Amino acid sequence: MYRLKIILRYLHARRITVIPTSAVAVAVFLLIVVLSVMNGFSDFIQDRLRGTLSDVIVEYDDVRGFDGYEALGDKLADLGGVKAVSPHLSGKAVLTLYAEQHPGQYDFPCIFIGVDFDAEDRVSRLGSTLPESTRGFDWDGSGEKLPGLIAGKELLFRYFGGKEIGCPASLTTPTASDEDSSLKFRVTGHFKTGLYEYDQTNVYIPLGAAQKLCRLDGRITSFHLRSEEGADLTTLKAAVTKLLPEDSRFVVKTWMESQKILIDAMRLERVIWVVILSALFAVAGFCILAVMSLTVIQKTRDIGILRSLGAGVRGVLVTFIQYGLAVGLIGSTLGLVGGFAALHYLDPIERFSLRWVGWTPWPRDVFYFESIPRQIDWHAMLTFWAWGIVISFLAGIIPAVRAARTNPVQTLRFEH
Repeated sequence: MYRLKIILRYLHARRITVIPTSAVAVAVFLLIVVLSVMNGFSDFIQDRLRGTLSDVIVEYDDVRGFDGYEALGDKLADLGGVKAVSPHLSGKAVLTLYAEQHPGQYDFPCIFIGVDFDAEDRVSRLGSTLPESTRGFDWDGSGEKLPGLIAGKELLFRYFGGKEIGCPASLTTPTASDEDSSLKFRVTGHFKTGLYEYDQTNVYIPLGAAQKLCRLDGRITSFHLRSEEGADLTTLKAAVTKLLPEDSRFVVKTWMESQKILIDAMRLERVIWVVILSALFAVAGFCILAVMSLTVIQKTRDIGILRSLGAGVRGVLVTFIQYGLAVGLIGSTLGLVGGFAALHYLDPIERFSLRWVGWTPWPRDVFYFESIPRQIDWHAMLTFWAWGIVISFLAGIIPAVRAARTNPVQTLRFEH
């Protein structure tokens, strides 16, 4: 009972205890908030990538593509675990817009992707990224009959605010004969995937128009496959690879392998932040060590009285260890509650900052989300909470041992 009274007295009476308690709380709070938001962003980006890209990509190692793709496409579609197949013919080009609202022509570098709209919609859900008024490559308005072109929102909205819908355009690209090839199109819509760079550089055109543009009639450069729900992509990749000719120039990749650099960069970033923020626990540990050591020095007479009244070495040792644990428990709990509250009210906090300070770390013209993504992982949150307590326990051992080794006779003689 005396241990609890001493601990509560020190916690209540010694204002300096606020320093280590706050240090532990800040460490737990920042780890919870930063890692939850980073995990949320990672899931957000991967979800957008998964919706934009196909599950498995079969690329041909030649920009001129390959012919006779219909038969291979049928074999891939009949493969177990494959839900849909979309042929692609892609390359780099210069997009020229002849905007009626802003007279003149405007050139943009882009990546064109020739697709069959219905097949691509089943593979990458292209239709869900288009406004309701967009009908794929079809155009019901007036003007010359031209192949349709669907561009990324960021590309179209860069200068004209999306008023190019319906305007003529052209794509110009080099060909295998070292001559530039150009073909006229009509902008029939725009897509918005949620990936800024993708929406800024990519355009979709009909597969036949892409073959005509590149002078590659009957050829494509890749197949994109959507798997059945719950299918293992590694197994599906192996099955697709086995189906292809052994001496072929095809390269088979899953969507994660095609974006390996980006995904690995996000994982490495999370690891780096964990290491950096974990250093705050070292700071908190030093604070606890310093404050408890100061407490032992200042309370030497109290320790001597306790020892003279019958408190043993073990009793004093346990008392000060429990004092350190109490500091860690209070600090970790405050950090846990504060972190959960901050994650729960993250959107109102961001709106308040934008309204009254005029600044936000997530500008909406770059980050396409209505609500700030975050992933509340209770396992990770409780792990950080436990870290704070463990660090406090370890930091309190040295001062507790020093207090337990105090000689009561010498202490009381010195005090008198």
